[in-house]
Amino acid sequence: MKNKPKNIFTLISGFFLIGFFLSVNSPAQSFEASQQNCEHVKTAYLEKWDRLKSEMQKQGINAAVLCISL
Repeated sequence: MKNKPKNIFTLISGFFLIGFFLSVNSPAQSFEASQQNCEHVKTAYLEKWDRLKSEMQKQGINAAVLCISL
């Protein structure tokens, strides 16, 4: 009876290890997916930055002043 929590922990950690090895199984695919995700995040960030710059220009705030103040 005392070994039950240890066995449950072993079972759960085993599932995590299996999932980890399955996700690392194809590094080329995961690298390509990572590159695509990176491009997606970069594009979204640049779109938000452009939107912020245009909003600041409408209100008369210079982007350089904002960056220097940060």
